[in-house]
Amino acid sequence: MLYAHHRSGYVCNPGALLRYLEANHPGQWDLIWVTEYPENLPQLPGVRICGRRSFQYFRTFIRTKIFITNDMVDENLIKKPGQIFISTWHGGGAYKKVGISTCAESKEMARHFRKWYGRLDHFVSSCRKCTTNYTEAFHLPAACFLEIGSPRNDIFWQDPDMALRQVYEFYHLDPDTQILLYAPSFAANLPDRDDLVSLTANITAWKQVLSDLTNTTGKRWVLMYRTHHFAPASCDTTNELFIDGNRYDDIQPLLLAAAMLVTDYSSCMWDFALTDRPIFVLQDIIKAYEQSDRGFFVSPQSWPTRRSALYRRSRLNMLFGTTKTTITNILSRWAPLKQDTPAND
Repeated sequence: MLYAHHRSGYVCNPGALLRYLEANHPGQWDLIWVTEYPENLPQLPGVRICGRRSFQYFRTFIRTKIFITNDMVDENLIKKPGQIFISTWHGGGAYKKVGISTCAESKEMARHFRKWYGRLDHFVSSCRKCTTNYTEAFHLPAACFLEIGSPRNDIFWQDPDMALRQVYEFYHLDPDTQILLYAPSFAANLPDRDDLVSLTANITAWKQVLSDLTNTTGKRWVLMYRTHHFAPASCDTTNELFIDGNRYDDIQPLLLAAAMLVTDYSSCMWDFALTDRPIFVLQDIIKAYEQSDRGFFVSPQSWPTRRSALYRRSRLNMLFGTTKTTITNILSRWAPLKQDTPAND
């Protein structure tokens, strides 16, 4: 059984593992995909779809050998002897505080985390730093961690052309159009954050950014708005320059298709860094998150700067400045945009 929390579609690391097993080991595994949206899923060969917490879900679990999720295993499932629980996790980069490290002042919540994650047999680690930090954050032994990286990132090397084409066809985009992916994360304790990251609250500024990019590169640019699943999932605009990234189930193909990423502290930046394309980080929001919310294992001041740029401006109309020279200087730090592909490598 495989489950990716809250999103529809065969997504994240469990989705990547499901597609790999279905394609490379057909018939060897009885594959069950667990979802909260069974009515929206296309049927894959060799895969059974199961609604989360349905009668079928609990009945199937009794006979399940391996349960894979990208978070914690459902606390309503009672683990039997011989069953294997695996978390692939959903973040990356090991930089944001998670688990017990986020609730140092709540002994009750710390006990919950130990109960939720203490049943895991394996935890997929995206890097060695992840193993170090998460050993403490989830009170797991180091031997539990599999330092094999995130399976979802195989998309960048395994048939990327098909995934790229599917994104452009889904949104009816011309192959020469460039995508600026705007993918903010969420915050539990920052009430003013929504005004800073909202697309509609900053629509004029984003239009100017797209105009400057178009004038600089000679190509048409659109902004794709993709929110965290805890945040409101709407684009709130009918302007053809703005497209709703939440309509696409999986963010990995969107990262593959995007020529540029703007975010606050979403861990998608670490996946996107594998493309060697420019990343712009809104530092004002990062500072607020560091001081008033979960905070970071790794200080933003020590993050790599070759592929990311920290901006101290609090308003998006200052993101790139207002001159063509400013944008040209920024883009020149990375490989030039190719003329024959939708996204630059």
